[in-house]
Amino acid sequence: MVPYIPPDIIDIILEYVDGNAAQLCTCALVCHVWLEASRRRLFQHLRFYQPASYDSFIRHVVHREEMQRWLASARTLMYAGDRDPDNIAIERQFKAKSNRGLCELAGQLPNLHTLALFELDWSEFSHPRAHLALSQFGRIRELLLVDCTFSSLGALRDCITGLTALRNLFLLRIGSEDPVRFLNGIHSRPMLETLAIDFDEDSDSNTFLQWLSQTPTVSSLRRLAITPRHLDLQWEAFTSSITCLDISLNVTNEDFCLAPFTLLESLTIRGGSDKRKNWLQLSTNLRSVSGRLRTLFLSLDIYWYPPPPTSPVSYPEVDDRGLELLEQVLEGTSFASLHTVEFYFRRWQIVTKPLNREQAQRADAHIKDLVCKKLHKPCKRGVHVKIVVHRVPNDYEEDPWEEARCGFGRMPFHAEHLKLRR
Repeated sequence: MVPYIPPDIIDIILEYVDGNAAQLCTCALVCHVWLEASRRRLFQHLRFYQPASYDSFIRHVVHREEMQRWLASARTLMYAGDRDPDNIAIERQFKAKSNRGLCELAGQLPNLHTLALFELDWSEFSHPRAHLALSQFGRIRELLLVDCTFSSLGALRDCITGLTALRNLFLLRIGSEDPVRFLNGIHSRPMLETLAIDFDEDSDSNTFLQWLSQTPTVSSLRRLAITPRHLDLQWEAFTSSITCLDISLNVTNEDFCLAPFTLLESLTIRGGSDKRKNWLQLSTNLRSVSGRLRTLFLSLDIYWYPPPPTSPVSYPEVDDRGLELLEQVLEGTSFASLHTVEFYFRRWQIVTKPLNREQAQRADAHIKDLVCKKLHKPCKRGVHVKIVVHRVPNDYEEDPWEEARCGFGRMPFHAEHLKLRR
């Protein structure tokens, strides 16, 4: 008798290769039962960053009736142009196909909930309302636009209001050909829960925020990410509802006040390098917290110059005085409910020859021990201190998706699997 494996067990097995297209294709060859389960997972996450892969998908899936039923399995879609500046011909070719492609895919992915678009110029579309093809992805809850240009801010507004289920919106380096064409007025959408914006022009950002303050987002917004050059914008309309905030600080906005965020429960601060002035700035901003924080994330860069093999052993250091200032701030009443403090250190090692694994592990362990010793008071009262060390460039790979995520911190949006790998 041929052994029978229940479908739920097959799904558990396929979880181990989820996201690996090559292995899922191999699993699809086992038998007809595995074919169904493997294809469902294979079509869940669609990624296009080469013209050939996009053309193949349109030709072999969208235009073939027997394959169209698998389009209902798609949950995430990512479009990304060729980012190689030396390959302008391919980039232009892909942009042309991308503009056409969104129209071809509109209405074909009924269960899509996450859409990520990189480097699309909507102002180049032949039809002035071609951007409204986005509204055909009716179940999208999460939209990420990076390096995209619209014919006007009104066109961007139309795209957003056309997505009835949209809850999480991420706009990075957004441009507008005609920012004047922006129709004001009260709208019933969107009702966003997560927002991160970074327009090419500050005036565009202010105009967009003014319009957004007239929508239900003003009371529904819970998670907000602010880039350094947008900290001076008019955020007052949204501060009363924010529970999760992610900000990046620099020397030009050291007086950013957190007091208006009265419901704040989770705070992420990216303070740049581990220098005394950055610690002072960090402490100053934390003193203005008025909410009852539960979780605090701090991101800092550490630069380390490892000694030659013949020299005495030395390790990367974290500023002692900076940690002492932080400990004093955390003893304040605003941090009485603090549960977790998580440090995210990016250790930049300036070396001509890569360190071996043992040396890197010893350096990371030294950083963790130093931080725990300096923050003994919060630890004593039950605060959980977690330290993560990310080695750069050893552990770092240029990744446009990670670059786009850099301002989102620990916000719980659901596109972690969308990766761009060359």
